[in-house]
Amino acid sequence: MLNSIIWPSRWITLIAVLIIGVLVVVLSYYPIQPDLEQYSELWLLDQTQNAELFPFTITIGQNEQFFLGVTNHLGHQADYVIYVKIRNQTQEGSTINSSSSVSPVFELRANILNGETWREKISISFLEFSRSGDILSLKKISINDVVLTVDVPSTWDSENNGFFYNLFFELWLDHSGEFDYHNRSVGLWLNGTVITELNSIS
Repeated sequence: MLNSIIWPSRWITLIAVLIIGVLVVVLSYYPIQPDLEQYSELWLLDQTQNAELFPFTITIGQNEQFFLGVTNHLGHQADYVIYVKIRNQTQEGSTINSSSSVSPVFELRANILNGETWREKISISFLEFSRSGDILSLKKISINDVVLTVDVPSTWDSENNGFFYNLFFELWLDHSGEFDYHNRSVGLWLNGTVITELNSIS
């Protein structure tokens, strides 16, 4: 009678051991992976901190304000540099894989803890243009009260009726003391046509 009670108990123990052994083998082949996705966010908002009231028409001397932000999801503290660039329609822009060959006119730097967001108000004024025939050239711009001399020509676009400029921001990340393009850029297209119509070129 005693044996009839002990044997079922031994079988249950043996089956439990076998199940645990199988689970250990399975989990060794399919380990539970933590969330390893690492990335950074780069965004641009208008002066109301929305994405609705961006300017399109350039007015000389008018102060335009934006909010530029970077969020760090890399899993560690990181150093960033954001290059401000201006190009015309024929110059190369940034892509997901490569930065633009256009030289930066200004830069911003940020050191951001993992999971934190850096936000900066950007103030921009277009101060001076010159025109020669079908070419309108941006000559002077102010970014965060720093006046910069530039030379960005834009040829008249007869199809879209305008002189167009692309103001854009590229995100670069520090890797062991060197900054590499971090596959992020945001920007705005702006039209300088009204400047020539009002004869307000400096």
